[in-house]
Amino acid sequence: MQEILTWVGALAGLGSVIAVVRFWMNMGATEEAAKAARKQAEEAMAQITAHRVHSASEFATAKALGEAERRFATALETITGRFDRMAERLDRVLETLLERRDN
Repeated sequence: MQEILTWVGALAGLGSVIAVVRFWMNMGATEEAAKAARKQAEEAMAQITAHRVHSASEFATAKALGEAERRFATALETITGRFDRMAERLDRVLETLLERRDN
């Protein structure tokens, strides 16, 4: 019986050693996976930062859109005024032609 207990103890010790070795081997693989994930996260953050800079420089802001709208409205008012003056001139020309025809 003593001999069986000795073998059981030896097998339990060997199992413990194998478990410790496997734990540290898996720990190394886990650390490598964590490093790879960290590297991917850093690359993603760099891409996001680059996109923010690009967006800030390329896309219109509310202030710029407001300024463009103001310029457009001013230009539209100028064109409307020119059409009004042109219509008045045409009215005068037509009136003159009608007066000449009546005389």
